[in-house]
Amino acid sequence: MEYEILDFYDNLLEYGSKDIKRAIEIFREVGKTGGDLAEEVKRYSEETGQNFNNIDVVWVALETILQEARNKIEEVLGIDILNDIESDMYVYGNYMCSSYDNYEETARVLKEKIKKAGKEAEEELKEDKVINWFLKEIEVF
Repeated sequence: MEYEILDFYDNLLEYGSKDIKRAIEIFREVGKTGGDLAEEVKRYSEETGQNFNNIDVVWVALETILQEARNKIEEVLGIDILNDIESDMYVYGNYMCSSYDNYEETARVLKEKIKKAGKEAEEELKEDKVINWFLKEIEVF
């Protein structure tokens, strides 16, 4: 029965199992669940009109984290990391190998802003699992 259930999912969804595993691992690292990821993939499909099976689930996981981090960083430091920094940072989508790209200038500016904001701001960013993970991922922490 377990094999048949897996076979059912494999035939229903065109995502590779390693892609799904990587996306869920990322979400779990920031305190989210596989169900949270499914909701984000559904939302993305509805907002973009993209066929559900053609969506890069790892890209969605990273983009979701980027947008949450962006909002919290703006709240704490007063800077929009995608609009206020001359950087072409983005999520490079390549399924299991999806990653943040061109983030070096963003990381440099954030290090300066965090240093100027002081320990309290730094601790507030570190306490949030999503932000902490994101800032480690782009080599700020």
